[in-house]
Amino acid sequence: MDILRFDKDNFVRIAPELGCNVYSWIALGREMLYAPEDFLKRGDPFAGGNPVLFPSVGRTWDRTGSAPVPEKYRIAGITGSFTMPVHGLAAGTEWRRKGEPGETPGSRAEYSLVLSRETREHHYPFETGIDLSIQVLPGECVFRVTVSNLEQRPVPFAFGFHPFFRVRDRASSRVILPCTRQAVLHPELLIPRGEKALTQRELRFEPGQTWDAAFEGLDGPEALLVLEDEHLEIGVSVDTHFRMFVVYSEPDAPFICLEPWTAGIGGYEHLLEDSWKDGKYVPVLGPEETKILTVRYRTEEKE
Repeated sequence: MDILRFDKDNFVRIAPELGCNVYSWIALGREMLYAPEDFLKRGDPFAGGNPVLFPSVGRTWDRTGSAPVPEKYRIAGITGSFTMPVHGLAAGTEWRRKGEPGETPGSRAEYSLVLSRETREHHYPFETGIDLSIQVLPGECVFRVTVSNLEQRPVPFAFGFHPFFRVRDRASSRVILPCTRQAVLHPELLIPRGEKALTQRELRFEPGQTWDAAFEGLDGPEALLVLEDEHLEIGVSVDTHFRMFVVYSEPDAPFICLEPWTAGIGGYEHLLEDSWKDGKYVPVLGPEETKILTVRYRTEEKE
């Protein structure tokens, strides 16, 4: 476990061994993220905090046979199939910190993910580099992601975060989205099968209601989570590489997930088509290309 501290009221706790999960974000002296007390002992990066999604987001299916096969996909020109866990490989892999682990002076730290040869053989046959820079400021946590193609051929990838924002009262919470469309998801496979206009950008959380929905067509960079009972606003800002926000929350859960994703939901099944290289279904890095993605979480107390 690492601690990155700006001051006593603004710091994060990071679990590099659990996918570089920022499982605690103290901002303005208040905890912003939900994670169970035994989070580190559980060993489940999706139990809370801020899981990293890479190189895929959402679920992957192989639908070339008579029945869909979960977590499988095929690639044009390559024999056999590959396994891709839900939300990718990054959350289940230990990251390496650049510099000494533990609590060190300064408000920024950098981590790298290196996928093993075995992982590439069975899950993702592409050689990429991914670095994650985390910076803590008063009321802010800024993530800078650098993804590099280390090969001479195109490489598909998708990226996202899955933050579990802590809420005390769901009924007095609301999400405001900068989106114009909602993806219509297959009820069982949870992959897109169309879209519809989003007529109401403000989402409420009724008792017993589950949210698990994807929203597209961004016309602004920031989504908001408003916690009315706590007089608190949390903003999630993205750069132009991101194409959607996913909202997830279970009935009576002490969290609401407001997740920034690039394109790529359901995109890995299209790698069987040679046209995947045009980037229509999943983002693509050209030979030796590097992309830098930025996400910013901020919080502000409201009267």
